[in-house]
Amino acid sequence: MSSTKSKFATTLARDNKQIRADRAIRISEGVADAQTRLVMDIRGQVRTKEDELAAMTDLSTDNTNTTMNVISPNFNANDFVAKINTLKTEIKMLNIKLEIAEETTQEWFS
Repeated sequence: MSSTKSKFATTLARDNKQIRADRAIRISEGVADAQTRLVMDIRGQVRTKEDELAAMTDLSTDNTNTTMNVISPNFNANDFVAKINTLKTEIKMLNIKLEIAEETTQEWFS
């Protein structure tokens, strides 16, 4: 047997402090990854809601050959206003969540 320790022998010889330090690094990296994913997910949700709002408020003509708007004769102003306000509220709440998530990232992982 050689005088240099194999990786297996070295692993067996590690003390509790080394084991805890390795475990802490793995856990820390996993939590940081989860926090990063949370920030990215919320950003994606904000973009989706903003796109939905933009699409909803695009009341331009349906093509370049007519000046007729795409609004149907069954257009309901109350539903339109309610949906816009709902989307804007959802965007505002998501932006608050995003701000908190970004602050948490800075506080705990920077």
